[in-house]
Amino acid sequence: MPIPIHRRRLAAGVSTVTARFRVIRTIAEKSAIAAFGFDPPVDPSALIPGLTWSPSAGTFYQYLPATEEEGWMAIRPVTLPQGARSVTVRVLPWPAGGEPDAPVGAIDIVEGGLPQAASERSADEREPGEARHWTPSNQAEFEVDRSLEGLPIYYRETDRGGLGVDALTVLMPAALGGARSDRTAAIVSRFSWAHLWPESAVLAIADPCLQESSKLNGAWFIHSRHDVLAAIAALAARKAEQLRVPADRITFYGSSLGGFGAIAAASALPGSRAVAEVPQIYFRNWMASSVRDVERHLLRMPIADFHARHPERLSLPDRLIHSGNVPSIRLITNPGELRLDEQLEFLEWARTAGLPISGPIELFSTDRVSGHQVLDRSAVRWLVSSQSL
Repeated sequence: MPIPIHRRRLAAGVSTVTARFRVIRTIAEKSAIAAFGFDPPVDPSALIPGLTWSPSAGTFYQYLPATEEEGWMAIRPVTLPQGARSVTVRVLPWPAGGEPDAPVGAIDIVEGGLPQAASERSADEREPGEARHWTPSNQAEFEVDRSLEGLPIYYRETDRGGLGVDALTVLMPAALGGARSDRTAAIVSRFSWAHLWPESAVLAIADPCLQESSKLNGAWFIHSRHDVLAAIAALAARKAEQLRVPADRITFYGSSLGGFGAIAAASALPGSRAVAEVPQIYFRNWMASSVRDVERHLLRMPIADFHARHPERLSLPDRLIHSGNVPSIRLITNPGELRLDEQLEFLEWARTAGLPISGPIELFSTDRVSGHQVLDRSAVRWLVSSQSL
């Protein structure tokens, strides 16, 4: 099947476009990308809100969200680079060498955003302080921790009592797909991977801060009233105590914003360790669109003002200083990663900061992926399971 492609010449004054795709078969998580090209061409170092540059593919892209349903779906609107006269969108299997055919049969490009559903508009027009608690459709599958007043923490866990588990693996959430339609239900990332660690209890967390607005794709566990990552660490500690699992057998795993959370949560639980793929180190230095979304829809104040109050909620070095502990860290990255310099500097800082260190601080650099991408589940299974080399 030929690669689906669509080109649209832009009318004067258009500042955003939204790509729509007709899904013809199941899309697995991170199995396909929408690749964007512009006329005139755009420098790879340019910041285009809604898109990421892939050095390996030589294109700006968004992941297509995972879905098992056929029919039309849209992804997050893209802010056009200044002077763009046309935009071209292709769908490519991802990573290269994966599925041979793209999972969509047609592409459409809409100038501007798609019409907003009335229910979504009303949700966003609520008073800033009004709670937006999730009502998961699969509520029976979730447990809930209510240690944070007004902010329930939904999670899923394996039931392996009596099976001789000797470890606890805590899976931290990833960002939501921009086209995810159901914003009223909790979602836990990679709980379907729990079978990869049969001798470990597995706890998968949903970031409770996403309940604050249906406009957020990622919240980085940031909240104006609560230290959410400390609460997640405390939840993991209680589960480990029930299972009689010692702290040095607790591993927090996550990628990107989940990697940020894994390191921060592990620092609040001395003795535990973090396995983090391409983590952010300083939230304030991440994509400008993500920072603006958190300012507008979550904190409702400038990020600089919030940083002055709670730097530990935005910065990993400040978090470790706040915790008074450097956890054992296994950080996975690659030469094309967007924030490689920050990650390397952070590891060096952690080794020399003079804080108590729980265990080895390790760097794994790989060429199996490039850019802000993560490894496949077989590699993750080994990285989480194996102890220091």
